[in-house]
Amino acid sequence: MRLAMWRRDGQNLLGVVEADGWYELEPGPDQPQSVQQIVSDLDYWGPRVREQIASSVKIPGEPSYAWLPPVGTPGKILCVGLNYADHAKET
Repeated sequence: MRLAMWRRDGQNLLGVVEADGWYELEPGPDQPQSVQQIVSDLDYWGPRVREQIASSVKIPGEPSYAWLPPVGTPGKILCVGLNYADHAKET
């Protein structure tokens, strides 16, 4: 299960990408609002998201929505320079 966020009709929506298609989770007060919320308590949200996918209609093909970052407010961003050794040799 891969979680994704996208914008449709001015609304940020949460969805799931599976091997057989794309599923949009129904928004609501008792539903997760972000990928961060699901990941922070996967034991609670994981089964509920899977249940909702089982009863949802698959979106055919890849949706043409505006994709959003899966994590909207990261606490820290780490970058790794894979070619650092090459640049170190140059200097």
